[in-house]
Order: sequence, then C-alpha cells, then structure tokens
Amino acid sequence: MKIETDDDRLVLISAFRYALGRCSYMPSVVAGVLAQCWDDLTEHDQRMIKREIAEAIEQGHAGMDCDVATWRRVLALGDKKHEDGVESKNAAGV
Repeated sequence: MKIETDDDRLVLISAFRYALGRCSYMPSVVAGVLAQCWDDLTEHDQRMIKREIAEAIEQGHAGMDCDVATWRRVLALGDKKHEDGVESKNAAGV
C-alpha cells in the first residue's frame, strides 16, 4: 500500500485504531502496512500513532502479549538508522 492521498492516510489511521487492542490477526496485518507506509505518513501522524500505542500498552488495552509485541515493533519504527544515516523503512522488522 502506498499513501498517495489524505483519504489513504485516514483509512490507514482508522484501521490502526480499529486494530489497536484487538485480539486477532488484525494487529499484525495493520502493523505490517504501517511499516510499509511509515515514511509516507506525516511526522504528526507518526507521533500520534506511537502515543496511542504507548498509552494502550500502559493501560493494558493493547491486546494479548503477542499483540503488545507487535505494537512495540511499531513503536520502534524510524528509530534505527543505517550506517549512512538513512532511515530504514522496516527498521522494526514488522
């Protein structure tokens, strides 16, 4: 998936909010799409997604342990850099 319009961005954010806290395959699917599209999201969207994940984990509302692990990988997106200083799109391995 590529984020080309504001509607694409809004659909992905809506899917993220739906998946956060679900105990199903959806957290894994949405986390994978987030990893693919991370660099296409605005910095504001990236911060908002990370904030909502951190809050859900802190409050115990992020799903089962396997889902929490998936969301922790999303939290790491954009944190690692290659030696040349270029960010990796899938730095978290989601």
